[in-house]
Amino acid sequence: MNYKIIVAIGRKDIIDIVRNKGILVPMLMPIFLAVIFTVLSIAISSQSTVLYIYDQGNSPLERILIQSFPNSQIVAATSPQAVVSAFGANGATISTKYALGLIIPNGFDAALADGKTQAIQIFFNGDDVNQQQSQLIIQAINAYSRAVAQPQSPVAISSVEVNPPHSSPLLDINKYYGTAALMSSFITAMALLSSLLIEEKEKKTLRMLMTTPASWWDIIAGKTIVGFVYQLIISIVVLGIMRNFSGQLAGTILFLLLGCLFSTALGILFGALFNSTAASGALTGIVSFAFILPTFAVGFFGQLVQTTPFYILAKILPTFYIADGLFNSLQGITTPASLLTDSAISIGAIIAGFAAAVFILRKQALIENAI
Repeated sequence: MNYKIIVAIGRKDIIDIVRNKGILVPMLMPIFLAVIFTVLSIAISSQSTVLYIYDQGNSPLERILIQSFPNSQIVAATSPQAVVSAFGANGATISTKYALGLIIPNGFDAALADGKTQAIQIFFNGDDVNQQQSQLIIQAINAYSRAVAQPQSPVAISSVEVNPPHSSPLLDINKYYGTAALMSSFITAMALLSSLLIEEKEKKTLRMLMTTPASWWDIIAGKTIVGFVYQLIISIVVLGIMRNFSGQLAGTILFLLLGCLFSTALGILFGALFNSTAASGALTGIVSFAFILPTFAVGFFGQLVQTTPFYILAKILPTFYIADGLFNSLQGITTPASLLTDSAISIGAIIAGFAAAVFILRKQALIENAI
């Protein structure tokens, strides 16, 4: 391969994309969708979260809760019993306007510094706070107490949950929107690469390129790099618009790259299989659903449909494991087992896609060289 020729072909395709509004506008659609998802997310999360706290000593611990709930409002309780009365017994179903209640003992920080064991009682309203968030808050409190009284945490946390969650918590919806926006963005390279390859076939310019010093594989490599880089840029822009940099960022980046690679492999494969944009466009439209549907089969939604044929169908699709990996990473709940499963199946699908595309392209290259 000649890297100078590959760069030249890539530059030509970039210019064609910018000039061809028929290609450019659809390719920007994921960004428009991300903006819409962001507006919906802001609208849903604009409601203030009310926290009910008893803290006569004005402990800095309150700031941890404010960071956990950015759009929060703290109501000061007059006594520990007032907090207990507002939430009731463990597992109770009561009407309360508070998402979280916290009882901090008097002299809490000074006692921690002296190494004395302190008891904290915390209440979670399952309608507003899911189990993952409650665990993260407890971990944050333990981390704070360790910082005050190193090396051990002399704090005993007693947690109570009322109104156990029976539906998808609102605080998770941002992660679903982020997953859906990223999965939608992965359609870009698939549509773009198939269009670039088929356009060369339809205009009869592919054989003209073959008469230049460029080899068949130089042409494919140039177009593949353009498609992958364009896909990566679009996906990163979508991630930035959705502001999904929380959770496990390394996992998010991993599955973002895997999604880009899988879309690129499909784009090359479809470009090799078809000789007309009409045929390729029809299949691309159908396969696009394979990127979007799995977002309704992961996380809490997946638990709802776990016994349905839809869930079984979704798990057959390689994109399910990309969506599952993205959602778990954005939510910060990835486990070693889920990471291994999702990444292994995704990588296997990418290798299979590229292998199929190379097999078909090699046969076409042999035919072109024989003519």
